[in-house]
Amino acid sequence: MDRDLLFADIPGQSAAIDQLVAATARPVHAYLLVGPPGTGKSRAARGFAAALLCPEGGCGSCSQCTRALSGVHPDLVVAEHQGVGYRVEELARLIAIAQRRPLEARRTVIVIPEAHLMGPSAAALLKTLEEPVPTTVFVLIADDIPRDFATIRSRCAEVAFRALTTHDIAAWLVESGLDPTRAAELAEGASGDADRARLLADDPGFAARLDRWRSVSRVLDGRGTTAVTLAHELHASLAEATAPLVAVHEAEIATLEAEATAMGERGLPGRKELVERHRREIRRYQTTELRAGLAVMARGYRDDLRRAIEGDDLETARRAASAVDAISRLTDAMRRNPRQPLALERLFLDLR
Repeated sequence: MDRDLLFADIPGQSAAIDQLVAATARPVHAYLLVGPPGTGKSRAARGFAAALLCPEGGCGSCSQCTRALSGVHPDLVVAEHQGVGYRVEELARLIAIAQRRPLEARRTVIVIPEAHLMGPSAAALLKTLEEPVPTTVFVLIADDIPRDFATIRSRCAEVAFRALTTHDIAAWLVESGLDPTRAAELAEGASGDADRARLLADDPGFAARLDRWRSVSRVLDGRGTTAVTLAHELHASLAEATAPLVAVHEAEIATLEAEATAMGERGLPGRKELVERHRREIRRYQTTELRAGLAVMARGYRDDLRRAIEGDDLETARRAASAVDAISRLTDAMRRNPRQPLALERLFLDLR
């Protein structure tokens, strides 16, 4: 196995990767990759899937591996949900796929991102996990373990991904060749997400957006119009933030098209699935950008709280603490896909 190719650029997760590498020798029917957002779970899942599909056990360079790493292998199925969580019929489709014979490889790998959002629908998957199909491996990816997920958890081999600190990401960026000051700035805006930090390094507008989030408490002047305008400006900046990710997607498609042409293909196999994956990544990235901005804003209010306490300014301390609580509630609500512009507008109206 070429570990460096399959699990490239996943900082701070050597223990989890060791566990996945060992599992490729005698894989079981289901794995649960669990840890905070942005810790490399999805990237690791693709590397693991490539190793399971590769006839050499994960060479990292054959057609099976490259297609799996790009998410376009016919025996790699990456699930998606249309609403705030998985519906029973969406899981039923995966169960049907699990029963079929692999098309090219020795087995089928079914990856379920955001498995923590299965909710009550998870019961539909339970029987399949209890009576596994020998040629199918499930890889569930979850940010945490809800109480109604405990039974599913017990049917999987669990692989834990630890939370990445700002120091972890800054050190990784320095190892990649970045200046320590620049690395520290990017790590602050990355919100614990290594993939995001990598993209921010190629984002010329990042510093300006970071300053915009830092200045929220100073800009809000008590007027509703200011709060509404600022909310809409910051939400519009989420689309600007995806430009580096779009560039990565375009380069990926160009590379795969060139490989397909060299192999005599008339088009790019799996293009529809690849484009859908890119759309999902853009949506997730915009949500991560919003969460990161809220985290920067919360740090500003925490600094206000600390200074107010030191200065015995109880009224300012009360307002700052209330702001931190409101930001925290909205951050938690991001998991339920609220209407982001409206939610941000309501937050700023409260904070004014």
